[in-house]
Amino acid sequence: MRLILTITTLVIAIHSSFAQDNAITKKAKEDILKLHADWNQARMKKDLKALEQIFAEEYVFIHGNGFLDDRATALEDQINTDSVQPIPMPNLDDLKVYGDMAILKRLTRNPQGSNYNTVVFVRRNDRWQFALSQTTLFQRERNYIKLETGALQSYAGKYEMNGRIALVSNEKDTLRLNILRIPKRKMLPTADNLFYDKVGTEYKFVKNDQGQVTHLILKPQFGQEGQWKKIE
Repeated sequence: MRLILTITTLVIAIHSSFAQDNAITKKAKEDILKLHADWNQARMKKDLKALEQIFAEEYVFIHGNGFLDDRATALEDQINTDSVQPIPMPNLDDLKVYGDMAILKRLTRNPQGSNYNTVVFVRRNDRWQFALSQTTLFQRERNYIKLETGALQSYAGKYEMNGRIALVSNEKDTLRLNILRIPKRKMLPTADNLFYDKVGTEYKFVKNDQGQVTHLILKPQFGQEGQWKKIE
């Protein structure tokens, strides 16, 4: 009897906790939707004082191209925009609430390029504010191909540039690059001698007239191109 009573009490407590969490999340969603509505109104009216209440003091906006706006710059841009269009109300199905902080993550796909957007909200004095917006642009879609084992094996070996060593290995018909202090990268082919990794680095293998691999040209998405000579 005591065991049944304990289990019943536990079930009631769990149900009560879930109900409370759902109520908190529902209230947060309502408040954040109102925050967006207030934001649109403040933008349309170019109301700086209202915008200052909407954006937390520590607010930053990290653009997809890596450019960063602090709060002052973000507010100034909104005030000085000639043409202001209402921002669509967000879908808050994936909003996660952690006490006085909430996080919204959204994947946007379009022909111009997909991106992943993260927005962090904070609640102060019983009012939600924007604390962080970050947009990450996805790499463009590439058509990868499958190469024969022999072709992949010809690229395997040791490469050197300015005293640094890069090891290219063929592991289960997939090329992988290993450079000291850099995580091992999987290299996927888009052509016979052209490969890319998950961070957008381009790898181009160069052959001589006899068809032997002599160099690896490594071209980061953001950074300086390097030529690595094959030494083994």
